[in-house]
Amino acid sequence: MYTNLTKYPGLGFRHHIHGNRLHHCLILQATYLLQKRAGKWVLDPLEDQPAFVMADQFRTVLASPGTGRAGSDARAQQQVSSLLLESELLPFKPHADVLISGDAIAPEGRAAQNWLVGVRIGGWSKLLKISGPRSWERERRGNWRLSAPEAAERVPLLYEHAYGGTVSTGRDDETAAYDQNPSGIGYLGALTQLPADVRALAAPSIEYPDDETPAEPGRIQRVAGFGPIPMHWQPRAQRLGTIDEARIRRDGPAYPDDFDPAYWQTAPADQWLPYLARGQEVELFNLIEGEPKVKFALPRWLGFAAVRSGGNNRYPDMHVDTLAIDTVKRTVRLNWRLAVANDVDHPDWIGMELAIPEVLYPEGEPLPQPEPDTQADRWRAALARDQGEGTRA
Repeated sequence: MYTNLTKYPGLGFRHHIHGNRLHHCLILQATYLLQKRAGKWVLDPLEDQPAFVMADQFRTVLASPGTGRAGSDARAQQQVSSLLLESELLPFKPHADVLISGDAIAPEGRAAQNWLVGVRIGGWSKLLKISGPRSWERERRGNWRLSAPEAAERVPLLYEHAYGGTVSTGRDDETAAYDQNPSGIGYLGALTQLPADVRALAAPSIEYPDDETPAEPGRIQRVAGFGPIPMHWQPRAQRLGTIDEARIRRDGPAYPDDFDPAYWQTAPADQWLPYLARGQEVELFNLIEGEPKVKFALPRWLGFAAVRSGGNNRYPDMHVDTLAIDTVKRTVRLNWRLAVANDVDHPDWIGMELAIPEVLYPEGEPLPQPEPDTQADRWRAALARDQGEGTRA
């Protein structure tokens, strides 16, 4: 049914979306190494392409041994942690996700108390403010003050270093979590006063540039980060809609009527972009060790599918809806995605392909859209190859 005509990982599956209609969901994935060649940053395809991540993978819980109070083993009790890798087994994304993992690197690699890191794609950009380790400290008279940050050369870009957290309520093993980011630090829940023996509380190291850290703990802050958000955290969970258990018992599993497809977006909402374009320029600031500014262009591959139904072919584009950058491994991952409605096409075969139109068409000739009259010859060859070699996935 689904044929991957590329050398990159490809996947096809069926899923009920968009009004619980059956769709054929297609995904292509390519991972590149970001490296400098002749003074220019380029993306080279990895020889060994990583496979799809089929289920969310979480980090080991970061928790300090202690009292079960704020910022200690309450998180470990709840087994709360941020995502290490997000599942790509998603049927559709209405926007493109931009995801960044790795470290924030101090300018010129010299330890600093505060600095900015950021990313720019076209006219969109996002900056975060980074601080070295710091804490709210209780003075002798009981007042709190925010300590000066320690100098640091790097800070991991983890939600564990942003505002949030899980705290003990003081009732048996009961805990309270900040549903925007249960893995963070600084959240006190309903506590209005910390026990007298608590002399210090870690403060967030990752914030938005225009947010001011409060002088004492307890005030709600915005969660800042570049990484993926688990589906059970509030920013995504709220988009799932209203669960009607009676309807599920009667009709079986189905998405709620008020389901928001943005539920499938894994990036923070301020990192949603229109589907990314071929050759689009990306800039990273203080995110690559030894390189304060890195600029590169996305590959010029055009992703598209061939949908065969009753002897007729249609060639819809696949959209780049995920850009994931690992600044430590210096890898860049792109995902192309397409959902084909079964009740529209009634397909009996679907193929997935990547191509560079500039190679297919002479220089200066307008690049046509992937319509049957412009791609038919290529796809006749692809169909013949498929029939000769069998299905690859």
